[in-house]
Amino acid sequence: MVSKYPILDNLAISPNILANWQESINLIADIIQVPAALIMRVHSGEIEVFVKSSNDDNVYEEGERAPLNTGLYCETVMDTQRELLVANALEDPDWDQNPDIELGMISYCGLPLTWPSGDVFGTICVLDSKANSYNETYRKLIARFRDSIQLSLNDIYARSQESAQARREIQLLSQAVQQSPVSVIITDARARIEYVNPAFEEITGFTADEVMGQNPSILQSGNTLAGRYRDMWQSLTGKQSWQGEMQNRRKDGALYWQYLHIAPVLGEQGEVEHYLAIQMDISYQKEQEEQLQQHAFYDLLTGLPNRALVLNRLEQCLVDAKRNQQRVAVLFIDLDDFKKVNDSLGHEEGDELLRLAAYRLQGGIRRGDTVGRFGGDEFVVLMDGITSSNDVQSVVEQLLERFRELFRCSGREFRLTASFGIALSPGDGESAAELMKNADSALFHAKKRGRNTYSFFTDSMNQEAARRLQLEEQMHGALDRGEFEVFYQPKVDVASECITGVEALLRWQNPVLGSVSPMVFIPVAEQTGLILALGHFVLEQSLQQLQQWQSMGLNDFTMAVNLSPVQFRSTTLAAEVEQALAIAGLSGNSLELEITEGVLMSGQALVDDTLAALTAMGITIAMDDFGTGYSSLSYLRRYPFDVLKIDRSFVNDIADDPADRELVCAAIAMAQGLGLKVVAEGVETREQLRILAGYGCDVAQGYLFSKPVPAGELTAMLLEQRKL
Repeated sequence: MVSKYPILDNLAISPNILANWQESINLIADIIQVPAALIMRVHSGEIEVFVKSSNDDNVYEEGERAPLNTGLYCETVMDTQRELLVANALEDPDWDQNPDIELGMISYCGLPLTWPSGDVFGTICVLDSKANSYNETYRKLIARFRDSIQLSLNDIYARSQESAQARREIQLLSQAVQQSPVSVIITDARARIEYVNPAFEEITGFTADEVMGQNPSILQSGNTLAGRYRDMWQSLTGKQSWQGEMQNRRKDGALYWQYLHIAPVLGEQGEVEHYLAIQMDISYQKEQEEQLQQHAFYDLLTGLPNRALVLNRLEQCLVDAKRNQQRVAVLFIDLDDFKKVNDSLGHEEGDELLRLAAYRLQGGIRRGDTVGRFGGDEFVVLMDGITSSNDVQSVVEQLLERFRELFRCSGREFRLTASFGIALSPGDGESAAELMKNADSALFHAKKRGRNTYSFFTDSMNQEAARRLQLEEQMHGALDRGEFEVFYQPKVDVASECITGVEALLRWQNPVLGSVSPMVFIPVAEQTGLILALGHFVLEQSLQQLQQWQSMGLNDFTMAVNLSPVQFRSTTLAAEVEQALAIAGLSGNSLELEITEGVLMSGQALVDDTLAALTAMGITIAMDDFGTGYSSLSYLRRYPFDVLKIDRSFVNDIADDPADRELVCAAIAMAQGLGLKVVAEGVETREQLRILAGYGCDVAQGYLFSKPVPAGELTAMLLEQRKL
């Protein structure tokens, strides 16, 4: 059956958030004094008790599910996206057949919960076994807790709350007042106390005899705003009831919060004869509200301001800066390679490392600046009162210096660096959203520069970010649209100048972007994960093409295919290569795989195992771009390479630069000493080829022979060579 709700069951709730929800739902049940406080989660055709209050008289079981379309309270809340209040289902013809009545629950108050996408998550609700109208204070508490959950679900604090309906005017029922758990005061028309109930004596510490004839102002603490008293008396003298919160003082001097409802009692002629005041001690509730407020605006892990509070403070900083003709700086911070560290540590130690990073950030800023956590390993620093970029630069350099110290966690030491993107108002943006976006663009630029550094925002960076976004958008689906094609560049024997191999190279022709260089799209594909599909495409296409050439009798060369470090992190790489060879009907000795030292830098056992499996298939392994890294020699000794490819940057100047000639000569001699075949890339002139031949280079590749061409053109070249 198709659900009428777009169900998002795959979105997990973290244990920390669940613990927070559990604690708060228990508080709600305790404060409102109901047998059941629940967080409900909708599924396809069912609704589940997701979190329940832990009190003993709760008749609901966590994980229990009930079918939809049976007239449940919560389903109406989800359908209408509104608060539902049912004071007494037994007396309400719309609800007197509700299934919860069988469990003894006859009153209900609930609010909807949604995911960030707007899809329904479920509800938060309370149920009671007796009639209950849920006064304004209780409904406000439920609404505030609902807002806290919404923040957990979508990182946006819903500051607007539905206004609660006015609390119904309480009738003077003397037999009930005496036993009421709330404080009741009755005064005469001149506000002199005529009656107090036992709850008043218990809450305030005053006896009835001590307050009789007194004005209730004897309870005033001096902390309530005078305007609140004016509003109260304006309502009462207008023969209207008044309600609100006040902080009063007990007989022993202790302060307490009370929720107060005062109503004039009118005589037959409409004159005020008495005032009825009902006071509820809400000190405990206020304490819990403060805790809920803390949860709503502060990150639970680090204690730092969360996204909602940071953005709120940034808005205020911008207002102050405009008034004072100053500038505001936003520092967007990302911990470098934190995912790798977190994966190796485990999440518990990873959380501790985030707390340590937050502590270091707090210790490196100016007094009055704000450090906030945006989520994950992303932090933000707000700096106001800025007069020049030098003010920001000194703080950032101090923070970078603090991160150069080793982190000690769980008895181990870790090196953890950070990258900073900086945007300043008003030049880089006048709104909070624009400043945050541009600081994020600057952070991306800092990451591209090598990380562990900082970058200020510029217009060119913004254009670069827009170009990258467009590139990502066009890349998605480009493979299915047939925009990618494999080209082939010949590799020739230096001595005979005959083609002995070809290298498969991917090309992209996009209708919007035109011809996109691999230097541009390959890094983006690696960062987005699309490189896996592209790599599989190149391997499959090139091997099928090689099989076609072999079927034509063109057998005397190998196919070289580049592998990305991202592909090498896949545990299925060896199996994929083996399957592609089998589908094409080729043996492993027909294939040469080119890898860079970036593949090897992780030092993971997976790399060793994959290389061993590929070598066992008879596949040739080549080190690409030799000389551009810093530890290639150690890799050549450790791993089973067959071929060394000298990078074009060294070949380019060998005819003019003696230093490059010596480097190339040394690389060839070293490779020959290790029994490796040498391929020189980027050969464009006869002079370069002559020098390489003199040094004993085996194979050359470059525009001197051919640029990368489609399969058809290379086929013609191979057929022409066979005629010779």
